[in-house]
Amino acid sequence: MKRFLEGIQGHRSYAPMLLALIAERPAEVCGARWSPDVDLAAGTIAVGTNTRTIVYDRTQERGQRNKVVEKGAKTEAGKHTLPLPKPVLRALKAFRASQTAEKLAAGEAYEDSRYVLVDELGRP
Repeated sequence: MKRFLEGIQGHRSYAPMLLALIAERPAEVCGARWSPDVDLAAGTIAVGTNTRTIVYDRTQERGQRNKVVEKGAKTEAGKHTLPLPKPVLRALKAFRASQTAEKLAAGEAYEDSRYVLVDELGRP
Protein backbone atom coordinates (compact mmCIF):
# COMPACT_ATOMS: atom_id res chain seq x y z
CA MET A 1 0.00 0.00 0.00
CA LYS A 2 2.86 2.34 0.83
CA ARG A 3 4.38 1.85 -2.63
CA PHE A 4 1.00 2.40 -4.27
CA LEU A 5 0.47 5.69 -2.41
CA GLU A 6 3.98 6.84 -3.29
CA GLY A 7 3.19 6.05 -6.93
CA ILE A 8 0.01 8.15 -7.03
CA GLN A 9 1.31 11.06 -4.98
CA GLY A 10 0.73 14.18 -7.05
CA HIS A 11 -2.20 12.62 -8.92
CA ARG A 12 -5.63 14.18 -8.44
CA SER A 13 -6.89 10.92 -6.87
CA TYR A 14 -4.27 10.99 -4.11
CA ALA A 15 -6.25 12.96 -1.49
CA PRO A 16 -9.53 11.08 -2.11
CA MET A 17 -7.64 7.76 -1.89
CA LEU A 18 -6.22 8.81 1.47
CA LEU A 19 -9.76 9.60 2.64
CA ALA A 20 -10.81 6.08 1.70
CA LEU A 21 -7.99 4.74 3.85
CA ILE A 22 -9.03 6.56 7.01
CA ALA A 23 -12.27 4.61 7.38
CA GLU A 24 -14.46 6.39 4.87
CA ARG A 25 -16.55 4.23 2.59
CA PRO A 26 -16.33 4.89 -1.16
CA ALA A 27 -19.84 6.40 -1.17
CA GLU A 28 -18.82 8.73 1.69
CA VAL A 29 -15.70 9.87 -0.18
CA CYS A 30 -17.83 10.55 -3.28
CA GLY A 31 -20.39 12.44 -1.19
CA ALA A 32 -17.91 14.51 0.85
CA ARG A 33 -18.30 18.26 0.34
CA TRP A 34 -15.78 20.97 1.09
CA SER A 35 -18.51 22.71 3.01
CA PRO A 36 -19.96 21.61 5.43
CA ASP A 37 -18.03 18.31 5.68
CA VAL A 38 -14.33 19.20 5.42
CA ASP A 39 -12.88 21.71 7.86
CA LEU A 40 -9.29 22.32 6.78
CA ALA A 41 -8.71 24.85 9.59
CA ALA A 42 -9.78 22.40 12.31
CA GLY A 43 -8.33 19.40 10.48
CA THR A 44 -11.54 17.36 10.58
CA ILE A 45 -14.04 15.70 8.27
CA ALA A 46 -17.69 14.93 8.97
CA VAL A 47 -18.48 11.36 7.92
CA GLY A 48 -21.90 9.96 7.11
CA THR A 49 -23.58 13.27 6.39
CA ASN A 50 -23.83 12.62 2.64
CA THR A 51 -23.18 9.66 0.37
CA ARG A 52 -23.22 9.40 -3.44
CA THR A 53 -23.66 6.10 -5.24
CA ILE A 54 -24.56 5.03 -8.75
CA VAL A 55 -27.65 2.86 -8.98
CA TYR A 56 -28.68 0.86 -12.03
CA ASP A 57 -32.36 1.44 -12.91
CA ARG A 58 -33.81 -1.09 -15.39
CA THR A 59 -36.99 0.96 -15.77
CA GLN A 60 -35.08 3.66 -17.67
CA GLU A 61 -34.09 3.63 -21.34
CA ARG A 62 -30.73 2.16 -22.31
CA GLY A 63 -27.98 4.71 -21.90
CA GLN A 64 -29.88 6.40 -19.05
CA ARG A 65 -30.09 3.54 -16.56
CA ASN A 66 -27.28 4.68 -14.27
CA LYS A 67 -28.37 7.36 -11.86
CA VAL A 68 -26.71 8.98 -8.88
CA VAL A 69 -28.42 8.61 -5.53
CA GLU A 70 -27.50 10.82 -2.59
CA LYS A 71 -28.50 10.22 0.99
CA GLY A 72 -27.37 10.75 4.53
CA ALA A 73 -26.63 8.24 7.26
CA LYS A 74 -29.31 5.70 8.12
CA THR A 75 -29.06 6.64 11.79
CA GLU A 76 -27.58 9.46 13.84
CA ALA A 77 -24.98 6.96 15.08
CA GLY A 78 -23.71 6.77 11.49
CA LYS A 79 -22.67 10.42 11.60
CA HIS A 80 -19.37 11.35 13.22
CA THR A 81 -16.41 13.65 12.84
CA LEU A 82 -12.93 12.31 12.29
CA PRO A 83 -9.64 14.10 12.84
CA LEU A 84 -7.60 14.21 9.65
CA PRO A 85 -4.11 12.74 10.01
CA LYS A 86 -1.44 15.26 8.98
CA PRO A 87 -0.61 13.56 5.64
CA VAL A 88 -4.30 13.50 4.70
CA LEU A 89 -4.79 17.12 5.76
CA ARG A 90 -1.75 18.19 3.70
CA ALA A 91 -3.04 16.25 0.68
CA LEU A 92 -6.52 17.79 1.00
CA LYS A 93 -5.09 21.31 1.26
CA ALA A 94 -3.00 20.72 -1.88
CA PHE A 95 -6.01 19.22 -3.66
CA ARG A 96 -8.17 22.21 -2.73
CA ALA A 97 -5.50 24.57 -4.09
CA SER A 98 -5.35 22.56 -7.33
CA GLN A 99 -9.13 22.74 -7.67
CA THR A 100 -9.03 26.52 -7.16
CA ALA A 101 -6.46 26.81 -9.97
CA GLU A 102 -8.60 24.56 -12.20
CA LYS A 103 -11.62 26.74 -11.48
CA LEU A 104 -9.74 29.88 -12.51
CA ALA A 105 -8.43 28.20 -15.67
CA ALA A 106 -11.85 26.85 -16.68
CA GLY A 107 -13.73 30.08 -16.05
CA GLU A 108 -17.46 29.79 -16.70
CA ALA A 109 -17.11 26.14 -17.77
CA TYR A 110 -16.32 25.18 -14.17
CA GLU A 111 -19.20 23.60 -12.23
CA ASP A 112 -18.86 24.61 -8.59
CA SER A 113 -20.45 21.47 -7.12
CA ARG A 114 -18.77 21.82 -3.68
CA TYR A 115 -17.82 18.13 -3.72
CA VAL A 116 -14.29 17.08 -2.81
CA LEU A 117 -14.05 14.39 -5.48
CA VAL A 118 -14.53 16.18 -8.81
CA ASP A 119 -12.95 16.27 -12.25
CA GLU A 120 -11.01 19.20 -13.69
CA LEU A 121 -14.26 21.04 -14.48
CA GLY A 122 -15.67 20.64 -10.98
CA ARG A 123 -18.13 17.88 -11.89
CA PRO A 124 -18.67 15.17 -9.26
